[in-house]
Amino acid sequence: MIRLEGDLGAGKTVFAAGVARGLGIKEQITSPTYPIVAEYRGSLALFHLDLYRIKDSAEARDTGLEDYIGNEGITLIEWPSRAEDILPDHCITVEIRSRVAMDETSRTITISYPDISARNIRRETRNRRHWT
Repeated sequence: MIRLEGDLGAGKTVFAAGVARGLGIKEQITSPTYPIVAEYRGSLALFHLDLYRIKDSAEARDTGLEDYIGNEGITLIEWPSRAEDILPDHCITVEIRSRVAMDETSRTITISYPDISARNIRRETRNRRHWT
């Protein structure tokens, strides 16, 4: 499960499209804001959820979000903070921040993931990657 963090227009759906392309999915990837969930089939299943219109975890449960936790495939969740208390602790987080400078927009992408082994807690901080 991958949490996609970032403001409106930061590039979360573009990132999802890149993941889909890597999985061999030929369909156009769009933000599933109104259907909330879009499912695609490639070398692995891709489940793309957009919780922008969800108010809280109770409403997320009503949409069936829990059905996508622990399933086979890759689950990408935009606006995951709206369902924080039902998401597993071991999610990968992709944070996308846009910066506008001199009529150009660049992105900073930070990928972090928890170290689920108690013996490796010190290494967790080394598991953070940063690309500009």
